[in-house]
Amino acid sequence: RQAAVEGRPQNRLPAINCRKNDILDLNVTDYHKWADSVQVGFVSAARFLRSQFILTNQNVPYTTQLVPLAALYVELMQDLDTSNAKAKLERWFWSGIFGEAYGGAVETQYALDLAQVAEWIRGGPEPALVSEANFVPERLLSLRTRNSAAYKGLYALLMKSGAADWRTAQPLSLANLADEKVDIHHIFPKAWCARANPPVPPRLYDSIINKTPIDAKTNRKIGGNAPSSYLSRLRADIKPDTLNEVLRAHWLNPELLSDDKFAECFVERGQAMLHLIGRVMGKTLPDGSTAFWQALNSAGFVDDFDDQGDEFDAVGDMAYTDEVIAV
Repeated sequence: RQAAVEGRPQNRLPAINCRKNDILDLNVTDYHKWADSVQVGFVSAARFLRSQFILTNQNVPYTTQLVPLAALYVELMQDLDTSNAKAKLERWFWSGIFGEAYGGAVETQYALDLAQVAEWIRGGPEPALVSEANFVPERLLSLRTRNSAAYKGLYALLMKSGAADWRTAQPLSLANLADEKVDIHHIFPKAWCARANPPVPPRLYDSIINKTPIDAKTNRKIGGNAPSSYLSRLRADIKPDTLNEVLRAHWLNPELLSDDKFAECFVERGQAMLHLIGRVMGKTLPDGSTAFWQALNSAGFVDDFDDQGDEFDAVGDMAYTDEVIAV
């Protein structure tokens, strides 16, 4: 900026850098000029995370992405107050997570995002990270542990899209996350998967497609039972119609779950997840049904499911809703 003020042409301006040496080269005057603003930027970044239902430090997908996020708040300030600006910031954030852009060397990405995202929010072209980010259906099959940023991102999106407690129908939030010991658990329990015919292998039952946020009491009720069994027990605590709404808000088809149809439920839920990931990234993702069925076929499941488009739409339509489920 100083070079631009001094009249240097655009193609001769110094590159933006974000390396450790740049921090060590700061003088005291520069530090005092920016320190308070940077602190406010990180507080604003924390508020942003909460708005995306990333509610605890262990569930932050990329701690490295907080650096450009905080810097963007410092750079843009009131320019981030509008709905359009917030939508663009969210799209950049989720594209970084599901495009897995912050998993390796990040210094170059920091510099690109600070310049390009700020320009985009002020009316410029789309940043490279947003336009180039992609998510393939097969990635859902390999998301099995909390080590992955995309795994943590889907956990947050489940809660943001309206996922509620299976017994009380209360939306999951910071208020009940700790009190009710909410964590991500298996929908078709591991014990049931082991004795199913054909048995469901760990590579499938541990996939994020077979997991969802469930509180500790509900998880104990589920135990190692078949969904048909534990849903029957849950209906003693909650109206059946309300339970069905809650399940759809977890991107689950109640009818398939009640019939213990692991394969069909797996494919339909995977498709709903892809739909939501595409929405937050602002793009249409490839259809995943072939990839999901290939994985199931290799485990002994036969693709004889009659595509129920209306049921899939009902599950997909529940995703990314701000409506609170009424008890």
